[in-house]
Amino acid sequence: MKYLLPLTLIIISLNASAQDLIVKINGDSLNCRIVETKNRTVFFSVFEGQTPKSDFLSLDEIKTIHRGYYEENPDTYVAVTKDGEAVLVDADATKYGPAPKKGRLKTSLDIGWGFRTGQLVETNNSVLDEYLRQLKNGLSFGASMEIFINSQSSIGVKASQFQKKNSGDISGVGSISDNIRIRYIGPYYGMSNKLVSGPIFHYHFGLGYMSYYNDARDNGTVVVIEGETFGLEAALGIDIPVSQNMAIGFTAAFTAGTLTSLTRNGQTIKLQSDQYESLSRFDLTVGLRIY
Repeated sequence: MKYLLPLTLIIISLNASAQDLIVKINGDSLNCRIVETKNRTVFFSVFEGQTPKSDFLSLDEIKTIHRGYYEENPDTYVAVTKDGEAVLVDADATKYGPAPKKGRLKTSLDIGWGFRTGQLVETNNSVLDEYLRQLKNGLSFGASMEIFINSQSSIGVKASQFQKKNSGDISGVGSISDNIRIRYIGPYYGMSNKLVSGPIFHYHFGLGYMSYYNDARDNGTVVVIEGETFGLEAALGIDIPVSQNMAIGFTAAFTAGTLTSLTRNGQTIKLQSDQYESLSRFDLTVGLRIY
């Protein structure tokens, strides 16, 4: 009986030291005491009942290691591939560039190419058809600001504009020109996922207000066409870090909206279903991200 107390103290001590956590690639986790890491292998002890058992795992099977997991400031290590082999690195060393986190603001500025997806009605004038096709491609630019509500989710607001100018002298039509601007503004909900190596993949969905404005000329006569409607937007992109709080972003976005009525020099015109004006477009942009 005199050995019972020392043995109990040893077991309590071993249990108290089992404060590390190993998270495997498959999602399983092990509450253990890490003994050492050697030759790309982690040796540790786990308890089966009151009995400690020694075991080991290859780094190829491990996602993260948390030493002192239940302490206030645990040390976290990530298994990454380097020169074809898995190695452990300090998690803080993998956080190159900005990282989404609760309360953090992100500002985006973008510019690129836009393509209107609405179908053109062919005319009997091939030159006019080509003129109208040229109006489908134009400059696209925009800005957005969002705040992260956790490390993955965010809410924000975005404003964007597509614009295109064209003019020509067309046989059977005369001298015409168009100066088109299509604007969108609205809130959105976003999701982000930061990779260990730094890049951040993100996507968002939003809804908002769309407006159409065309300052046109028809043989010298000013024709101002305007309209507004409800719009939807979806975007997918990647941000490549260039510093601790800045990144270069590449985004593909689709904005959808349709005009069922418009004004022509102040006169309201209700369109027939076969006359609806599509404002939908696809954008490919590049821009600056400030976190």
